[in-house]
Amino acid sequence: MLEVKIDRNERVGLHEQAAAELRRAIAEGEALPGERLPPARDLAAVLGVNRNTVLRALRLLRDEGLLEFRRGRGITVAGTPEQGAVTAKAKELLHFARHHGYRRDELIRLADSALYWAKEHGKNRVRIYRPDVVELAELKRLAAGPDKAARYRAAASLAKAVDARDTYTGSHSERVSDLAARVAKRVGLDPEHVELTRLAASLHDLGKLAIPEEILRKPGALTDSERLVLERHPQIGFRMLDSLGVDPVADLVLHHHERWDGAGYPDGLAGEEIPLGARIIFVTDAYDAMTSDRIYRPRRSREAALAELRRCAGTQFDPGIVAAFTEELGVSSSVEVAAAAEPSVPPRELDYAASR
Repeated sequence: MLEVKIDRNERVGLHEQAAAELRRAIAEGEALPGERLPPARDLAAVLGVNRNTVLRALRLLRDEGLLEFRRGRGITVAGTPEQGAVTAKAKELLHFARHHGYRRDELIRLADSALYWAKEHGKNRVRIYRPDVVELAELKRLAAGPDKAARYRAAASLAKAVDARDTYTGSHSERVSDLAARVAKRVGLDPEHVELTRLAASLHDLGKLAIPEEILRKPGALTDSERLVLERHPQIGFRMLDSLGVDPVADLVLHHHERWDGAGYPDGLAGEEIPLGARIIFVTDAYDAMTSDRIYRPRRSREAALAELRRCAGTQFDPGIVAAFTEELGVSSSVEVAAAAEPSVPPRELDYAASR
């Protein structure tokens, strides 16, 4: 049913107002191509004007090409019923996107990826596109082969699937991997371990491919049961990578949520028990999470995020890594003063901020 409203206080003629409201209804998909409009008398009752005013409005829209007057079919929206079905499906898809927190550009990006994947894997058939399914199928093939370098390249390609799954966070994995490699160099790791840390950082959220999307994109706080599900993602990622024979990377992914004070997960490791690369990833992941917009909270300033890392150094984070990270960004201790006006986040809440 068309939802239209006329304001009699407007200086514009009533028939022009009626035409504008009908024009809007067509543009917003309330009346679809090929759809027959209600009789003029019914539209007049909805609009609160007389029948002659409605007829003048309808003639305006006919002259604009928006309506068609057909003998035996009455007045219809220009276009075919097939076009109307496509418009209705598009409207339904946009409603789904808004409900689940997708922006228009995110939806277009995902649809574009799905289109090219469908073309590559055969036409004239229906396929459900999921980037993680595509990448995992390729990984299973490579895992059985002897080429270790190919397995590492395949593992690296999975990071793109992670970011594609959650377009809201953008290139989170890429940013975290870049920061982690910079910190790894600063603390003196050799080139090979710098690259292993970079790769593990790009894959730190791999296990989230198996976490329900309604948890990852939930606007509010997680329930205890939802949090337990989310905290399984390091173990899931480890199992996926362990089957590839890239053990060092798998170990760093497994332990990237262990806390310096032993209160982290999954194994409750503390201090030097936690692999160095995992400690680096934990800090860089938390920083990027805090300085990025998320569906459940806005971003924090760079200064506030660094101050929060310092506040949690020695409890949640390795204080040496926090210091190295701060030095790498070229920020002095004055950042704590600059961020003092922003409210701090308790350590467990900061962990939550880095978890989604």
